Amino acid sequence: MRIKIVPSAASLIRRELLKNKDTKYPKKNITYKQLVKISKSLIPRSYSRDFEGTIKQVLGTCASMKVSIDCIKAKYYLKKVMQIDRINAKKDRKKSVKFVYR
Repeated sequence: MRIKIVPSAASLIRRELLKNKDTKYPKKNITYKQLVKISKSLIPRSYSRDFEGTIKQVLGTCASMKVSIDCIKAKYYLKKVMQIDRINAKKDRKKSVKFVYR
């Protein structure tokens, strides 16, 4: 029987930070593509319902590690995702509520 060690979000973020040493902004900065890559690898272990929830989870970890995404603080990125999520929820609610008069 083999035991597979699955890395946490923090260790995956740290790995991506180590890859960025030769880029323009090497200190505590990852790109959006790297964020999506980390989120995709965490989908099987995440308890969130959809991919947006997994991205929020990774953004929260980035915020606690003080890592920025494309030179924007993770907290502000998280607020943007939350606003988009609220707008989509309102649109879905309006579409789903239909009254039938007889």
